[in-house]
Amino acid sequence: MIKLLNIFKIVWLFGKRLGNKNRLASLYNNIGEVYRLSGDYEKALNYYRSSVDLNLELNNQINLAVNYDNIGNIFMNQNEYDSAFHYLERSLSISEEINDEKRTQ
Repeated sequence: MIKLLNIFKIVWLFGKRLGNKNRLASLYNNIGEVYRLSGDYEKALNYYRSSVDLNLELNNQINLAVNYDNIGNIFMNQNEYDSAFHYLERSLSISEEINDEKRTQ
């Protein structure tokens, strides 16, 4: 996990230098996934929220739905069901609006 996290952080540095916000948003999400898988939910949430901020700025609805789903799953793992429901509902709502059949099944 540490090796993967280091790779993502190196790619993130290059993406930041190039100013590619789509790439940065994806990398924030991926780094959040690594932290989630390692059980560090606080850091995962921080990276997911950074991804949300960029995806809102870019109006990237597909990735925003993924972000909200990931955040909701963290809250589920922490038994914070009201927060989980809030984010999972947002994810589903976006997915339905954009007809993302993969995420609405």
